[in-house]
Amino acid sequence: MKKTIMFAVAAALVLALGATAQAAVLFSVDHDNLPAVGATVETWESAGILNDGFTRAQGNPTVVELDGVKWYSNKYATSDKMRHNSGNHASGDNIAINGATIVAAVKPERTTGGDWHLVVDIFYSQLCLGIHNESGRVKVKIGGSAGQNPTWTSPVDKVIPEEPGVLTLSVGSEGDPAFEVFWQGADDPEPISMGTGNGSTGGGAYTALYAQAPDRPYGGYINIGSNNPDTWPTYNGLIGDTIVFDEQLSPEELSDVRNQVLAAMGIRGSIGYDFDPDPADEATVLTSAVPLTLSWSNLPPDPCNVADSTLVDVWWDTLEDGTGGTQVLTESPDALTVDVTADVIGTYYWKIVATDPNTDGTPVVTGEAVYSLIAESLNVEPTVEVPDFYT
Repeated sequence: MKKTIMFAVAAALVLALGATAQAAVLFSVDHDNLPAVGATVETWESAGILNDGFTRAQGNPTVVELDGVKWYSNKYATSDKMRHNSGNHASGDNIAINGATIVAAVKPERTTGGDWHLVVDIFYSQLCLGIHNESGRVKVKIGGSAGQNPTWTSPVDKVIPEEPGVLTLSVGSEGDPAFEVFWQGADDPEPISMGTGNGSTGGGAYTALYAQAPDRPYGGYINIGSNNPDTWPTYNGLIGDTIVFDEQLSPEELSDVRNQVLAAMGIRGSIGYDFDPDPADEATVLTSAVPLTLSWSNLPPDPCNVADSTLVDVWWDTLEDGTGGTQVLTESPDALTVDVTADVIGTYYWKIVATDPNTDGTPVVTGEAVYSLIAESLNVEPTVEVPDFYT
């Protein structure tokens, strides 16, 4: 049931943040813009402020497929790397920010050799996020105008598994800014904190990314999969939709963007979405001639950011997977209830599917779940208590 969200990542996510949000996308890359599965990735379009796109800088990055979704494959053995087409930013050609946020779909693959292993690299030390190829621990670099090159590593018990998920970095704008890293995989109901730390800006506010910071004349590049000019920091694994914002998103904004990337990459898919049903899953109800009302209060967010309604379909039957029975609701806009009848004793299943019609593109299944309930008869023989003096 997994489907790929077809949208221009940057434009869609900016809309998702709402009219009051001031954050802008520095750059984003979308898996839909990758070439065919098996092909070498020569270029990768980007959107946002830095919309010049990326070009293969070295190695032989390719496209692979997981569950029908394309991923960019970056290998340490061949020193793969994509470099932004803005080239080597001249000293003083800085990027204004107000803190920063990185949201990246990844699937690391363990191997040995090197260090840092960067998924996103901006100006060598200014804003970098990676996963150590051997240990799976997160790597973060946040520097300032003096060219500081700190490296933060997540605690030994905070390891990114070799499975698809979304890695996020949230950075404040104060001097030596506080940051936190989160991970959410397919089986994680909520994001998991991978640790907190502080950047090293010499006490100065984190309000710019400094190109070619002192002592590093090669530090004016923006890369995916490694840094410039080295090969040993090459990340080994898969990269999907990735977005870099020019400020620290609020927790609510970050959650919205993360959920969209999870859905877009088919990581959590739509199956198992929590609609907050009533009756609750596996609840017991009494059968009667009066219709039973099924309700839910938690429709999925709109990942395609088009002003349209969520279409809801519901099936009701006695089959465990919730299919093959009666469809009691068909493409009902923003529906939250439906009436059914439990006219026999036994276990019933109801399947609910939410779809974003995405009037600008391909419809997307945003949520899907199957719930059960046990129907018991109202016609229960009454229990009569016999007084003691009759026994």
